[in-house]
Amino acid sequence: MISSVELFFDDEENVKDIASIRRNLRDKSNPLELPSALFKAYFGLAKDAVVYVVETLKDDFKESYISTGIPPLLKVCAALRFLEDGSFQKSHGNDFNNCMAQSTLSSVLKEVVHLIEDKLCQNGIVSKLTEEEKRQNKKIQKRNSLV
Repeated sequence: MISSVELFFDDEENVKDIASIRRNLRDKSNPLELPSALFKAYFGLAKDAVVYVVETLKDDFKESYISTGIPPLLKVCAALRFLEDGSFQKSHGNDFNNCMAQSTLSSVLKEVVHLIEDKLCQNGIVSKLTEEEKRQNKKIQKRNSLV
């Protein structure tokens, strides 16, 4: 008969194995090696657009002090994949092309979206509303969110 202690250690080893497998897959993966049509269908942008985003944001990513840090290209691709599908329900954390746990993907998504908002949106999205129109829109949004 197997004791609960043996089961505990067996499960812990499996978790370590899964993390190790993900790390190895992530370290060896290069999404830019996908065929262009598949890349665009999968991530929602052409390769050159993704490279532009990575190059624009690469100096602003949080520094990783551990050897298992995720490179900017994989962070951007993982975030774009999520944004393309719009849900964790499609098992992004187990997705063969991003090789990240769901909790890691959540952190990456938060980081990438904030960087895109701060660095890219200010150059590409310009509001033509007056300050009064912006105030009215905020009031409407606030009122609608309370319903």
